[in-house]
Amino acid sequence: MHIMEVASEELEKLSEQIHQLKGEIAQLKEQRMKLIEELQGLREERSELINKSKEIATELRKYREEKNKLLEELKALKSERETLSKRYEEVLQTLRNNNEEKYSAEKEGKKISLGALKRRIDQLNWKQQTTPLSIEEEKKLMLEIERLTQLYEKLSKARELDSVNMELKAELASLKIKIKDLREKIKDKVSALESIRKKISELNEKMNEISPKINELGKKITEKSVAINGLKETIDKKYEELKKIQERSSVIRESIYKKKESEILERKKKEAEEKLKSGGRLTFEDLVALYSDGTGSTGDGEMR
Repeated sequence: MHIMEVASEELEKLSEQIHQLKGEIAQLKEQRMKLIEELQGLREERSELINKSKEIATELRKYREEKNKLLEELKALKSERETLSKRYEEVLQTLRNNNEEKYSAEKEGKKISLGALKRRIDQLNWKQQTTPLSIEEEKKLMLEIERLTQLYEKLSKARELDSVNMELKAELASLKIKIKDLREKIKDKVSALESIRKKISELNEKMNEISPKINELGKKITEKSVAINGLKETIDKKYEELKKIQERSSVIRESIYKKKESEILERKKKEAEEKLKSGGRLTFEDLVALYSDGTGSTGDGEMR
């Protein structure tokens, strides 16, 4: 096969390869661009979820602070209620004891007035001092004076207990109101605490939903990035291959061009030689062809 035909066939194959490579590069670029768009979408989605998780974290921190504050307030209220309840029981017991003591004294003294009782004691004391008595009578009189004196003291204390009991009852009423008020406050705090705990639970659920999505998107972003880098490497290799083929094609084209030019000059040289032999008139082109070395140069090395 003629060398020109071989070169032409090779050039045609190289052209096909160039065309195929350019098509492959275009496809790879399109794939890479699509992946870049997908990567951008994934990054935006992940960024939105991260911002959302930050908002949730801020809300969680706020509600946890509120919860801790409520717990402290609730602890203080319960402590105060316990203190007041203890005092209530103490006052109530004191009141009961006073009532028992008062009842016992009044039962023993029945309806005797303190004034009458005092006069009777004074009478007996006067009798002891002024009336001659036997030992037995004096002993009996002293016992009666002692009994009546003790009864007087009991009745006196019972009368005093009325005032004390009134104060105790007033204190009980006040304590009862305070304890009731504390119960209402505790109830409100417990209700608020439950509400906050519910919100915290809901936010934790949202966070538990978002976190795996963020991690999954992170994996997808890494995979896309690796795929994009892989495509870039492939495209770069294709460009290198294309460059080599194009360089080879240029060399062959240059070779074919020079070969054709050489053949044309050779043909013109032969035509000029024939004219010279036959005594024909030579043109400038004939002279250039005649003195050319077959490459388009004259013998002195200059192109003519």
